Amino acid sequence: MQVIPVEQVAAGIRAIDDTVLRGKVQKALHMLHRTLELYRLPDISLSFNGGKDSTVLLHLMRVALRPDLDLTLVQFPTHHQQLQELSIQEDQQQPPQQPRNIAQEQRQLAEHVAQQQQMLQDLQQCNKQQNGVSHSEQGLGGLSVFYFERADDFPEVREFVRETDIAYGLKTHFLTHHDFKAGLEEFLQEAGTAAIVLGTRRGDPNAEGQEYFCPSSAGWPPFMRINPILDWSYADVWGFLKACRLPYCCLYDHGYTSLGGVHNTLPNSALKKSDGTFAPAHALADGRLERSGRATKQRRSESLPSGGAASVTSSMSWVAGIVVIGDEILSGKVEDTNTPFLCKKLHDIGWTVCKVSFVPDDIAVIAKEVAALSSSCQAVVTSGGVGPTLDDVTMEGIAAAFGVDVIRHPDLEESLLHYFGDDTTPAHLKMADTPGDDTTRLIPVMADNGTLSPFPLVAVRNVFVLPGVPHLLRQKWSAVSAELQAAVQLAPFSNRVVRLAEEDEAAVAPLLDTLAQQWGSEMAIGSYPVSGQRDGARLLVTLESKQTDRLDAALEQFEDMLPTGTSAVL
Repeated sequence: MQVIPVEQVAAGIRAIDDTVLRGKVQKALHMLHRTLELYRLPDISLSFNGGKDSTVLLHLMRVALRPDLDLTLVQFPTHHQQLQELSIQEDQQQPPQQPRNIAQEQRQLAEHVAQQQQMLQDLQQCNKQQNGVSHSEQGLGGLSVFYFERADDFPEVREFVRETDIAYGLKTHFLTHHDFKAGLEEFLQEAGTAAIVLGTRRGDPNAEGQEYFCPSSAGWPPFMRINPILDWSYADVWGFLKACRLPYCCLYDHGYTSLGGVHNTLPNSALKKSDGTFAPAHALADGRLERSGRATKQRRSESLPSGGAASVTSSMSWVAGIVVIGDEILSGKVEDTNTPFLCKKLHDIGWTVCKVSFVPDDIAVIAKEVAALSSSCQAVVTSGGVGPTLDDVTMEGIAAAFGVDVIRHPDLEESLLHYFGDDTTPAHLKMADTPGDDTTRLIPVMADNGTLSPFPLVAVRNVFVLPGVPHLLRQKWSAVSAELQAAVQLAPFSNRVVRLAEEDEAAVAPLLDTLAQQWGSEMAIGSYPVSGQRDGARLLVTLESKQTDRLDAALEQFEDMLPTGTSAVL
């Protein structure tokens, strides 16, 4: 890996011509300088996971530790400030501002640099006295860097972290604890960390309620979260990396825009080119699509089979099963409105529902039904049994179906702690329990107000777990739909309906048998007696297929076969 001198990073910052980004860089450096004033270097840790955001942070911290660097240009006003100043001038019809006093500005700048140099000297002396090692002999002057290794990390991410660690002498702590929360607590105690510098940005799943300086959530080890790039956009991140010519993980050059694990991350489909390859991440024009590649890749042998998202298939063999869970449904206390909704929505995106099962709040019964449908269907959707009370046992049932234990999911737990805050109870945290399968994934869900919901969709293998409350189920359906359509693009169903005055189904039964034999499984054929129709129809014959040419041919054949005296209602 090529080592980028910190002077080159500073030069890149000075060369940034985007006034908005320059203002954000200035603010981020101010946050880091303030952190260095509030905490001793040994009390600060930087979370470096190999992603683009933490890469930005690493190099910002390198710059912050060198206040002697010339960063004059980041002192310019932001674009918003410039517009505000122009607006005031126009409203007050003031004459042009007086010429700048360059000599005075230079004196102020020299005083500022002198103050920062003195601060650095003080910090270096402090470190030397406490650690017996000078600032310059350590990668970040005694500031700790840590990386949580996960079993499903991309090899490219691990390699980038290790190469960066060696290149910049970071002395990174590689943490392998299987429990994130326990591992973090252990690290903080050993390192004596009081503050962690993080790459959190608005829109991240765990960003809700966070500020630049933000204490850790209740129930977590005590430390201060410092988020210098909290208000940076996707474009800001890439603008900084490109302006400073900084190395980053190679996956970003192959269409990955947000890195999770190998089981839940794909290249972003918005970057797919006509030849099947992907443009680099910095080419993504709409930052709102940054996480579009997350939570769509699964172990194909154990989850959704791929039908090839690049092409549309007219097969009718893609089937889904539905499991409705709840004693209140079986007892008739609550009317089930979720099943009609799910059946219609699945049908709308080309899926065939082959079975709907209604089961009680019984772990063994849920496990048996989920296991059976998971093996016979390409997708399974469950409804109900995921709340905070003792009768909510769906997660336990699904875990039993796949022979795994229920675990407390650290990301979901953190999301719930953020949402409920000081009011968090053990009952709330029960909703963070998920099957401990290595395919378990959290899929982001947008709330009705357009923000990220603290309650993501949980999926395990080919099973999607939905709540039983109808409006919450409908809210999460869009995430299920996106997952299914990412796995395979199915052609929509088309249908033809023949309305007959004949009321005896037996009269048309032989005709339907003939059609079924000729057109096979790629066409669904049915008949339905009706009454009270304004046009006098007493029998409806329906033909449904994804191949309209065959559908029209079958319709013509059926009408030709109608016996004399059997008339179609026009």
